[in-house]
Amino acid sequence: MQKKTGSNGAKYPSRLAKRFGWGALALAIGVAILFGLAHGKGSQARQAKRQALRVLTPTQVRTNGYTSSASCRACHPSQYASWHKSYHRTMTQLAGPHSVMGRFDGTEVESGGLLYRVFQTNGQYWATMPDPEIIMQAVETGQRVNDHTYQIRTNGVLSMLDLRTVPRVDKRVVMTTGSHHYQTYWVEGSVLNPTNQINEAKYGNLLQTLPLVYLPREQQWIPRENAFMMAPSSKRMISQWNHHCIKCHSTAGNPGLVSNKITIPYTIRKGDTLSAIAKRHKTTKAAITEANDIKNPNDIQPGQELKLSKIQHSFDTRTAELGISCEACHGPAAGHAEHYRSPLARYAEQFRDAQAAKVVNPAKLDHRRSSQVCGQCHGVYIYNDAERGQQFARSGPAYRPGDNIHSIRYYIQHPGPAPTPERQEELEKNREFFRERWWDDGTVLAGGREFTAMRVSACYTKGTMSCLSCHSMHHSDGVEPDSWRKDQLKPDMRGNAACVECHAKPEYTTAIERHTFHKPSSTGSNCLNCHMPHTTYALLGAIRNHQIQSPSAERSIRHGVPNACNLCHLDQTLDWTQQQLAKRYGHEPLPLSAEQRNTSAALLWLLKGHAAQRAITAWHAGWEPAREVSGKDWLAPHLARLLDDPYGVVRHIAKESLGKQPGFEGFEFDFLADAPERARLAKRAIAQWSEQPGEASGAAILIDPDRRLMETAIQALLKRRDNRPFTIKE
Repeated sequence: MQKKTGSNGAKYPSRLAKRFGWGALALAIGVAILFGLAHGKGSQARQAKRQALRVLTPTQVRTNGYTSSASCRACHPSQYASWHKSYHRTMTQLAGPHSVMGRFDGTEVESGGLLYRVFQTNGQYWATMPDPEIIMQAVETGQRVNDHTYQIRTNGVLSMLDLRTVPRVDKRVVMTTGSHHYQTYWVEGSVLNPTNQINEAKYGNLLQTLPLVYLPREQQWIPRENAFMMAPSSKRMISQWNHHCIKCHSTAGNPGLVSNKITIPYTIRKGDTLSAIAKRHKTTKAAITEANDIKNPNDIQPGQELKLSKIQHSFDTRTAELGISCEACHGPAAGHAEHYRSPLARYAEQFRDAQAAKVVNPAKLDHRRSSQVCGQCHGVYIYNDAERGQQFARSGPAYRPGDNIHSIRYYIQHPGPAPTPERQEELEKNREFFRERWWDDGTVLAGGREFTAMRVSACYTKGTMSCLSCHSMHHSDGVEPDSWRKDQLKPDMRGNAACVECHAKPEYTTAIERHTFHKPSSTGSNCLNCHMPHTTYALLGAIRNHQIQSPSAERSIRHGVPNACNLCHLDQTLDWTQQQLAKRYGHEPLPLSAEQRNTSAALLWLLKGHAAQRAITAWHAGWEPAREVSGKDWLAPHLARLLDDPYGVVRHIAKESLGKQPGFEGFEFDFLADAPERARLAKRAIAQWSEQPGEASGAAILIDPDRRLMETAIQALLKRRDNRPFTIKE
């Protein structure tokens, strides 16, 4: 029955009274009041819980001109709505039913011999874990011996710490990072005082990592080390949100580093000297002498008590807002919001030549300043000097959208694309740093560095291309919302639309086959597949490289960088690619090894390559355009070899691509299984492929005419695999 509404609603109570009686009406009113009271109490309870959670996390403050995205909503409802649906907004959130994707159901996860348990109690999220402060100190200051043993120094004495013996504590999970590919979690960083057994904020509002990652699609918890490309010999992946993730995963994040001088006791041991004590505790002999009123520095006795001064750092971390909000791109908007809150001010704006209270619109900046807004997070940089770095650590970022970011930061570039003596010297002194972020030729390898990649591309240096040439921070008409959320592309930007704005000649538009030598409607005529191939590693897979350049066999031959041609034509050799590029575009051929002439380039990278080459190529084995061009019935046995790879991320990518091969749609494989089980399943996958019908064969793909694997050649490649330790700082 529909309820009536309207101007005569005041008559309804009397009608109801006549129909049901005044008693029934009174009862209904009473129930409504009780419901309202209960709802109010429930709302108050939720608000109290949220406030208690805020006490344990970075303080969200409206200072320095920031006001929060909520202030934008009234005047900009559509922009607010599209931002609110974006993964930028949900990058960092308080832990709650609205944000937590992981199953906190008592699951236990082992990570390198350490046990973690996640659970809920009283509507809160918790983890039982080895004391994170002890783990932090051991990993960050100690020397790794093996996965669970670290050599540490305590009061100047070296000892071995087995992390499996670290006391286990219950820690509340208070914040999340990520909401798309995977999600990580942060626990409050209080420390138990052994004297009074009370948790104290020794490091302020420090947040420690819960070193687990939740994969929502698989509904699986995994150790954090298995979610990132990390050498098996690496230290554990331990970090604190306050000084690391805050830079990009919040708006106007201020670490709020506080340094306090404290006094600690020290008992002199046999053989000690004041100089040795001072060196171990990072102080001076004179400071110890003065603080302890020592008359003769050479006359100290074992058992004698000293007072040593030590600087202890803590955090009073603050943000304008968690996640990447409106003001991350538009700058502080408090003045703007306050001014235009008045309808008269909004009306008067129609008659002004310029805004009375400006806020930055990146779309109206020049292409360099506009791209710098994105580059504040999507780039590789250091501060121009130590003073600016300290300023950020103590007071937060000095950069505001629209500023020249280079006046504050120095963006590091590999010398490959644009060599200078200064860049070359940086490379020589920090090869490991560069290897973790770039391919050896200078092409960006690590995801999240799109500004670094784009700013050495001719489209940016010689043209006016910006991030906003392809991307839109607000949902565009013509793009399905869920698709837009994934990479925030404008309409038609998965094809050639952005490129033909400048490259408008017929060979790039109406007669594109003359340029690409591929059918106009094919994936080979998509500019992005050739000039922005998926050669950047991130998020357990490959993503498009934003360093826009032409396909090159030379970079593959000299530096091992997978090229666009062979990542699509997985069955072809480097010799084939080099010949095609020479014939079509006049590239100069280079000498090749026998393997490069005769064996598929993809198989060389997949079986013999280093971890990054294996990961990128394995991803392409599941990429539909490559499978359509290269054939689908020969990749499975080669992918199976990677099911026992020493890198968890390579195993995960191989598993995903294997599941796309004919006959392997339901193949079950746990990429976290122990080595014997992984080896067993790899053999089973190869045997399963051998029993399936198929037609693919050829020396280049290491399958003989009888459809048997050329095992001798395969084992020769595996034995010469590039096993260099490989870490990617995505």
